Amino acid sequence: MIRGVSAVRFSGGTRMFIERLLDYVDTAAQRMPNNVVVHMHYNAPVTKIVSHARTSTASGTTSVHVAQGTTSSIISASAVILAVPPQALAAAVEFDPQLPPSLSDAMATTRTWMHGIVKIAVSYSRPFWREQQLSGSANVQRPGNVFQVTWDNSDDKNGTLVLFRSQSISFQVFSTSLT
Repeated sequence: MIRGVSAVRFSGGTRMFIERLLDYVDTAAQRMPNNVVVHMHYNAPVTKIVSHARTSTASGTTSVHVAQGTTSSIISASAVILAVPPQALAAAVEFDPQLPPSLSDAMATTRTWMHGIVKIAVSYSRPFWREQQLSGSANVQRPGNVFQVTWDNSDDKNGTLVLFRSQSISFQVFSTSLT
């Protein structure tokens, strides 16, 4: 990790951090005992979770409904780990049986840090702004700006600017090419 004046950055950028975290999780899953099978599903949004009761003849399982492109599938599991902010989980996933009202209410009202912020990462072949001694960071609070904050999130060779905007302010998506 590299510590700056006002930030903590990962050597190699956050992309490398995520890739290493995924490698760690995959390695940990491979070390599980033979009777435990771990399957990771990426880019498969969960739409519904159905808990099947444990009975004297069945051990109780969970069916996880996921969307994969234009199709959907059901994954059967003995345990499910969801790494999603509670408010997003409450809004996007149907539970069967329904969760107790106290839990669903708590999930729906739990605020998440940066909840109302749109974050977009724009990648370039190189961090060209550094060649001109520019930081890539800006904080602009003028009405009409497409983004309010930019942050240089480049790794050692690729340039990446992360742009932030309040979700409550609408904007149009546009495409441009820098020469």
